[in-house]
Amino acid sequence: MIKTTRSLSEHRIWLEEYFSAGVENIEKHVMESLRRYFNNQFQLWFEILVEDPALRVKVNENFTAQISRERDYLQLSGGERTCYGIMISSSPVFVSLELTLHCNIGSAILMFLMNSLS
Repeated sequence: MIKTTRSLSEHRIWLEEYFSAGVENIEKHVMESLRRYFNNQFQLWFEILVEDPALRVKVNENFTAQISRERDYLQLSGGERTCYGIMISSSPVFVSLELTLHCNIGSAILMFLMNSLS
């Protein structure tokens, strides 16, 4: 009886400390592998179906599609230029090497006002 209890206790410790962590690690790697494969296939089909070379798409770690449009600064409308200028002046985090706008003028003004007050 004591031997069985000790053996069960050792198995429980092994399951809790090693097996669960191992399964989580395997799951994380399998999901990342699936996400990369899905991302590649999604990008391939997106480029075939949507014939706009300025559009870029990717799938993030939550399997959510993110679509962005790359545009030259000179091609932006006046409102888009204002939005981009406010973003740059209010937070250096938004400055990137490629020009991708994910805001509207209202959110840019709100962000500017919030940063001005702090």
